[in-house]
Amino acid sequence: MKPLVVVLLVASVLFVGGETSAVRRVEKRDDADDKVYFIGVTTDNKVIYREEDGKWVKSAHNSCCVLAVAAVAGGVVVGVGTDHQLYEWKSRGGVWSWTGPLPNSCCVKDISVTNSGLLLGINLENRLVMRSSATSPWFVAPKSACCVTSVENDPTGLLFGTATNGKVRMRDNLFRGSWQRVSINGPTLRDLATHQGDTYGLSEDGCKIYHLEKDEMEWGDDINDGTCLVSISILVNPEYVEGVLEE
Repeated sequence: MKPLVVVLLVASVLFVGGETSAVRRVEKRDDADDKVYFIGVTTDNKVIYREEDGKWVKSAHNSCCVLAVAAVAGGVVVGVGTDHQLYEWKSRGGVWSWTGPLPNSCCVKDISVTNSGLLLGINLENRLVMRSSATSPWFVAPKSACCVTSVENDPTGLLFGTATNGKVRMRDNLFRGSWQRVSINGPTLRDLATHQGDTYGLSEDGCKIYHLEKDEMEWGDDINDGTCLVSISILVNPEYVEGVLEE
């Protein structure tokens, strides 16, 4: 099995080569709308998830080995392998595993998904790239694509990135403008996650998660339980995926 990074795309069912990547829907928890659910990758490269105020759930079966995750409502579909190509998370005969690589998918090291389903990535030169589908080629954002090491799409349409110095960058358009500095007091970061206007940062050592206090424009207290990670993202609709991850 080739290692990869899982990405959740907006699609409850996707058929590729006669194999389905539909996730098993599980019963929605009563408090699902009141909490933020993180999905992350551990330092031993396995996928796990947790509630903001809860504990990390054990790693998903067959989820090694990954580098980063991104998530939106729908099915677990595409990921980035350690060879920097895209892969798919599929169920074959009830067993979930990684398949690939997808055509034209080299070479990226981080990935996110816009509200419209456009795939965003960061290539090995720290430039923002994008592709319109899981199989179309990558192309570089036309204006000032450099230099960030991770990218996160906010539901409002804003793009956030982590600069090579660990500071936050932001842009409001894929095709115009450039990455802008964001003045935030606090530690340097290795990754970001956003959800409904809230921003979370993963510390450079990967063991702390901070919530951005917007009134003061500074990172708040650590909300993590000490679990060390290499990347984080948000599960928008966890009821679609937690059954799969817990298997």
